[in-house]
Amino acid sequence: MGHLLQPDDTSEIELFEPMNLIYTGSTTTGKTSKMGRRTDENPTIVSNTELGFNNGQSTFRSRKTKKTINPKHKTRDSDCCSVNFIKYSLHIFNTIFLYTFVLLIVFLLEIIVGSLAYLYETQIETELQHTLNATFMEHYGVSEQQTKAIDSMQQEFSCCGAVRFEDWRHSVWLRSRRKNLIKPTEGRLVPDSCCITVVSNCGLRDGPSNIHYTGCIYGMMDDLKYHLIILGAIGLGLSAIQVFGMVLSCCLYVKLKDVLD
Repeated sequence: MGHLLQPDDTSEIELFEPMNLIYTGSTTTGKTSKMGRRTDENPTIVSNTELGFNNGQSTFRSRKTKKTINPKHKTRDSDCCSVNFIKYSLHIFNTIFLYTFVLLIVFLLEIIVGSLAYLYETQIETELQHTLNATFMEHYGVSEQQTKAIDSMQQEFSCCGAVRFEDWRHSVWLRSRRKNLIKPTEGRLVPDSCCITVVSNCGLRDGPSNIHYTGCIYGMMDDLKYHLIILGAIGLGLSAIQVFGMVLSCCLYVKLKDVLD
């Protein structure tokens, strides 16, 4: 330890520690040394206390550089994007809700129509039988268009009369005996279209080996039921797709709601 003595000072002598100076170099590069390193023209002298030497022990001090983080301020564009996102989300919600609502209404209408068709099946059959019988009895041989339609029906469904072959006995065509009919009776008991094998004047005999005994109403009902079964199967398939679509739309609605929340 060294001390400094001043002649005119009668106060206590202050002791001080000698400061060891260490050469660290400067930021200005200069000439190159013999070892190949660049030497500094303006060397920087720092004390050992600044470098962390304490009583012969070296301590390393790391100086962390503090980065200045500028706070993000909301801009007009960010607010605009948020508003647009909310509008878009609400539009999606409305579309999903409308889609699900329409599917539900269509599904309910299909159920109602199918139920009504099943409930009124017997009533439809009775009404169809009455209408068909009236057409056979009153318009065959009188109207050319309806006469051709009845002959075509009896041949297609292999039937005779509306309900049974005896219906022709009460028809205008058989009872009128008019010669101005489109198809005169000429002694026929049934039209030739009732015959199993259609030939001229085959309707003169109404034996079971010659004509069909079954009425056309049954063939028409069987054909109608067959097509109704096909339509019902298609309706069930479409209903399943609609239910699946409603389930998916509800799942999408819940998912979007969770994302927004």
